[in-house]
Amino acid sequence: RGFTQVTSKVALIIFLSGLAGGRIVSGVFAKKRHVVTMVPIMFGACLLFFSLLYLVEVSLVPTYIVAALAGLAVSPLIPLQITLAGILFRDMPGTAMGVVKVALPVGGIVFPFAFATITKIVSFKASLVLFPVIALIGLIAYLLSSKAIRDRYPEGERGIKSKVRIEN
Repeated sequence: RGFTQVTSKVALIIFLSGLAGGRIVSGVFAKKRHVVTMVPIMFGACLLFFSLLYLVEVSLVPTYIVAALAGLAVSPLIPLQITLAGILFRDMPGTAMGVVKVALPVGGIVFPFAFATITKIVSFKASLVLFPVIALIGLIAYLLSSKAIRDRYPEGERGIKSKVRIEN
């Protein structure tokens, strides 16, 4: 796009600021009952904003705005997925969260490898398509499992009902 080193670094700082802001905003506004609906919304937002960021040629200022929005969209995904795993697998929340936390470094190995391979074989610009593709895969995976999620967590949209059991 012809960005200088300075303008590309500014875009990175804006994206990282969006990440930080997104964690704060999602932490304040996300209630436990909203987790089920927030995950697909955030994957959809990531798909939209990363597609705009990497696939559409725009000038500098709109790029900065989209970079901030992409950071805001991607930031709550990991905490939301960890929370969702704990909610959906109440009988073994530690195991469920452990699986999610193990999947993160696996993605941290596979994604850079795929990114480097596509860059080497095709081009750097072609490798940027991985960002929206990963968001699309996450959205599709969530939508395909949404019935199972609703079956395991039916009170998600109606609010959390307090369930206190006293065992002797």
